Amino acid sequence: MEFRGDDRGQSVQVGAILLFGILIVLLATIQTTVIPGQNAAVEFDHSRAVQSDMQDLRNGLLRASSGDAVPTRVKLGTTYPSRLFFVNPPPAAGRLRTVGNEESAMNVTVANGSGRVTVVSDYENAREYWAAASGAGVYNTSGIEYVPNYAQYDGAPTTVYDNSVLFNTFDNGANRTLTGQRLVQGNTIDLLALRGDLAEGGTGTETVDVETLSEQRRTVTVNSSATDPLYLNVTSRLSAEVWNDDLLGRTAVATDTGPVTVDGTEYHRISIRLDEGSYRLRAGAVGVGAVSDTVRNRSTEPAYMVVTDGYDVVSNGSDETGSITVEVRDRFNNPVTGAQVNASADGSYLQLLADGSETNTTTIRTDAEGQATVEYTGVAPTRGDAWLNVSIGNETYEESVFEDLAVPEFAVGGGDGGGLNPGTTGDLILDDASNPNGNNVDLTFNNTIGTQVNITTIRLNFYYYSGGGSGPTVANSVTADGTERATNVEIGGDYRSLSPSIVVQPNDTGTTFRLTFDRSPSSSGGNRDFFVLSLVFEVDGTQYRETYFAGL
Repeated sequence: MEFRGDDRGQSVQVGAILLFGILIVLLATIQTTVIPGQNAAVEFDHSRAVQSDMQDLRNGLLRASSGDAVPTRVKLGTTYPSRLFFVNPPPAAGRLRTVGNEESAMNVTVANGSGRVTVVSDYENAREYWAAASGAGVYNTSGIEYVPNYAQYDGAPTTVYDNSVLFNTFDNGANRTLTGQRLVQGNTIDLLALRGDLAEGGTGTETVDVETLSEQRRTVTVNSSATDPLYLNVTSRLSAEVWNDDLLGRTAVATDTGPVTVDGTEYHRISIRLDEGSYRLRAGAVGVGAVSDTVRNRSTEPAYMVVTDGYDVVSNGSDETGSITVEVRDRFNNPVTGAQVNASADGSYLQLLADGSETNTTTIRTDAEGQATVEYTGVAPTRGDAWLNVSIGNETYEESVFEDLAVPEFAVGGGDGGGLNPGTTGDLILDDASNPNGNNVDLTFNNTIGTQVNITTIRLNFYYYSGGGSGPTVANSVTADGTERATNVEIGGDYRSLSPSIVVQPNDTGTTFRLTFDRSPSSSGGNRDFFVLSLVFEVDGTQYRETYFAGL
């Protein structure tokens, strides 16, 4: 018998080989086309997430400038989903770092066209510091950038923080802002110097430490005029065109003044001219990442000192004390805690009080408000030989010098003037207080002493306003016989000299001088205002002080 050939086994093998080949081609196709696309989507999602983290970091830096410093988490990289039959690239890493750490090319400056900033301040030392100090208004700073290292997401942006703005910058030179700017908002200039060293890389989540170095607690007023405009100068990856179109609005105009290279990357030096007007300038410093003690101390070095509560007249032999309160500020205009304040007195007429003892010199540390109070007492009478110095350094804006001070020997009226309203013969008596019109108050005195009285000094101790709300806070002027004798006498403030002094002749029953307040006294509802004032006057070479209650 003859059998036919059987090739059925060969067909199964060929089919299996074909199926396996198709499977390999399919897997290879998925590996080379689908998987990269899915990984690119993962990377794109991470890019959006890290931009959100960077916005949190930027907002954290701004909050830290006001004292609210908290760490911020940034997810540097990402991983890919697990795949059984496919190969993933290594996890995508990223790098977060500071740029141009305190390089002078990165500084922020504020200056008028004349090169100096004209500061409007009640404190002479503040005005002198901004007018004369080397480096006033110049703040070194740095930026922060996040650079991704993705396997598939081509064209992913680098996310950059500089000068309060967060933005994306792309390889083709395009930029897209993610936040607005905080440099100029209305009539406020807000300068933030970034200090410290941040250099982190990898795929995990990094906790970025943020530290308040100089908290924004004080402001000064600066002016921009047509003849002497005010400029802010910054170094930025963003061009002047972007600043004008996307950030500044109508408050200022930015100009590109030339390229600057920082860490191998080209930046723009931007000059922002502010519109005419007055601006509140506040500044501060924030640390990010590792902050050395040197950087921390340099950020809060004392720069100048102001007198917040000035010289009080003290008399000899009355056991009374006077005081001067000063505030030490850093170059950001913020109070410095723990700064050393040096004080000295002539020793012959005035001596300082320290730990309950009298001394000629002492040192005091500033408190949490950056303030230190120097106390002193009169030890011998003099008309103008005493002096008192308070300082943190040798520059004029680092010290306050009180010279040719008088230490009177009051014959009557101890403390802050003894009893109220002397009313017996042999006194300077207040006869009448009236509000003839507007903000004016007239005081009429009767001299029963029998000899000429020269009123040399005045203090407004207290004012009760019966109308509710805000009453007078200062006497803008003190006049007598049509001549102005003093200006800006603050209620509750210091003694102020009257120049020339007010002369009350003997047996004069109607000498009047006028106080012109910043607000009108109240006369509504039957209520009456009243205030308390103290006068220092001289009679036959002897000084006296009395306190008066003036009811309107």
